[in-house]
Amino acid sequence: LQGFNLIFEKMHGAKMSLDQYMKVTSEGLKKYMPGFTLIDSSECTLGGHPAVRMTFTALHESKTMKFLSMFAIRDGKVFSLSFNSVSGDFDSFVDILDKIIGSFQFLS
Repeated sequence: LQGFNLIFEKMHGAKMSLDQYMKVTSEGLKKYMPGFTLIDSSECTLGGHPAVRMTFTALHESKTMKFLSMFAIRDGKVFSLSFNSVSGDFDSFVDILDKIIGSFQFLS
């Protein structure tokens, strides 16, 4: 099982900082993803914009899955790039994920 997603959503209401968004996201993951365990969270860039990169594991249909998620806020929108696979397979995708992430650009 593998999946790759790019999602963006308009932020409604009060503006949030990237740190605030990550707190809310982490709390939601803890609440709704059984077995959620944060492995790493660090500041980085996505398409030249400040971002946060987090790696975590969680259970899905009795399998331990590993996730890489990146979040950036630009022009009132949250951009979320994420990849997941069975935990044991995850490391075989790291090189291609880094290339995909490195090639990401915001247009206009």
